[in-house]
Parts: sequence; C-alpha cells; structure tokens
Amino acid sequence: KAVLFPELKADLLAMFKCRKLDEGFTLAEKAAELLHQISIHQRVVVGFTYGGGKDLTGFIDGTNNYDETLRSVATLCVNQDTQGSNVFVGIFHHNIKGFASMSGRSKSRAIGRDYHTQTKAKGRDGRIENPRLRSDVSLHGHVFKAWGEMFRQSYPFCEEIEQEEEVPKKDMAGASSTLLHVPKSSSSFLERVSTMKLEDIATTLDRNKKGLFFIACSHDLKEIDDALERMCGKWDQARDLLFQFTTCEGGAYFYAPSLAELEHISKASQGSLQPKISDRVTIPQLPKLKLNIDFKMCSNCEQKEGFTWYEGGRLEECSACEHIFEIADRKQQKQPAPQETG
Repeated sequence: KAVLFPELKADLLAMFKCRKLDEGFTLAEKAAELLHQISIHQRVVVGFTYGGGKDLTGFIDGTNNYDETLRSVATLCVNQDTQGSNVFVGIFHHNIKGFASMSGRSKSRAIGRDYHTQTKAKGRDGRIENPRLRSDVSLHGHVFKAWGEMFRQSYPFCEEIEQEEEVPKKDMAGASSTLLHVPKSSSSFLERVSTMKLEDIATTLDRNKKGLFFIACSHDLKEIDDALERMCGKWDQARDLLFQFTTCEGGAYFYAPSLAELEHISKASQGSLQPKISDRVTIPQLPKLKLNIDFKMCSNCEQKEGFTWYEGGRLEECSACEHIFEIADRKQQKQPAPQETG
C-alpha cells in the first residue's frame, strides 16, 4: 500500500468549499496567516467544478452521497464513541493523454460504469450519472474495489505551470518561517479548463499537474483502510484498474474532532480543565423517536413500497428509491374532494 499510496506528510487539513473560487482563495490565505507561526510548509490545492460535476476523465461522480438531506452522513461519518470522524485525503495525478487513448470498453471497465451513457439516478436528487455496468464487467474495476461506509468529496484540480511558485511567509519578527506553496490557478484559467474537452486537455495541458483531490470521511478507520487495501490487491492479488491512468501523489489520515471534543480541548488549554487520558467526552443523547412504516405507491419510482417516517417529523422516505417527500404535501394531495350537499 505504501507504494501505490505514498505518505503525504501533513499534520493539519483545512478544507474550504465555496461557490466562488475567489472566496476559497481568501479563506485559504487567512488560514495560512493564522497558522504560519506554527507551520513549516503549507500547500494549497485549488479544486474546481469540471463539466458540471465530472472528473477530468469525463466520468460523472458516482458516489451517490445523500446530498438532499445529508441524514445518512451522521451514520457514515460519526464515530459513536467520540462523535468525531476519521478522514482520508488523497491527491491523484491523472494521465489524461493515456486515458484518452484507451478504448471506450477499457474506460468503462476501469471504473465499472458505462462511460458513454448518462442516466438520471434513482431517488434523492435525481442527479445524472454514468450507470453501473451490468455486463462485460471486470471485478478489478474501481467500484468493486473502493466501496465502504464513507462520505466522499472530490474535486478536480489543474495547476498553471508558468505561475506556480513558493511564497515565503514572515513571522512577527520579520524572519522567513513558513513556505506557502500556492499554485496560481487563476479563475480565468480554471474557467477555461472547466469547459475543455477531454482531447483538448490531453494535448494542450499535457505538462500541467492535474487530477483529483479526494476526501473520504468514515465512522471507522477500517472502512477506509480496507478500501485502500482492496485497491492495492491485498486479497485478490489484482490492483484497481484506476491505476492504469492515475497515480497517487500521496495520502494521509486525519481525525476531525466533534464540537464537544474541541470545547473539551479549549477548556483544557485555558487551564479550566485538567485533561486525563481516561477522560471521556459526554455527548448529550437525542431522544429516541418512534419509526413508522406505511405501504403506498411512490410517485418517484412508481413502485408500491414501504415509506418510513418518524413520529412528529416532516419527511418520509421511500425504501426503494430513497426519495424524500414532505409528509404534509403528500397528505394534502390525498384529501378527498368536498362532497356536494343538497
């Protein structure tokens, strides 16, 4: 695993997700200023949206994260003992020229999804995706290697060669203490890349560093670790076909503490609390809600399925397509027409 996923030497991760690229730059610069007295080297990876939500290879995101309500994130990400989350970060460099030269069949088998087909996903937000292959499947494809209980976020990146630089930061005494690695990927450059075709990226940006910045959060570190081990071929002696056209620059594990844990640490640093190894953060328990199930026709998947909803809640979910409905709206639609009286 150390060969395919070399160590990314980092102690702290900060992620800024913004609608505008300039806002992300501003937040990153502010964070760098706050941390420059305690850090030796800082690096900024600028992600952007390509092709409306695709990887630079042209594949549409297929993680099926529950973006509509994010209700499942707590189960996937939060450790029930600590209330924090285990995080893996990987920076992957794509060989777009090599990928472009692959046949359509090889592209599809490498990921496990039909590269040339786009369909509307069932349930939730109905996003467009490349559907999973149902025939001519390779069990070494990415979807058969990287599964696990985790919440994923990934962003394409592409750096401008001629403007990449390392900017020395100054400490309070004026001495150079921190090196901030800033790839100067301007907004205009990334906007141009975001609409380029695969063939154009392969030819005009062949020398540029480009690929995918990947983050996964899980309640259990083993979920992430097992997925990486499968990608390396630990149990079937066959590595993920993804590595035909991508190389991991480095990967690292982090831990994202809960707000309760951060408050605990803050009190300890202020001297109002003496931390002990045996200390356990107490998280207030939410009241248990009664789960109800109704069977009816779903207007989204057009199947008669069970609908689950919590007592006093506003939402119900189809167990087949996982689409979320407003209970009030559905009940309002079912109200009978008023009867005429003589």
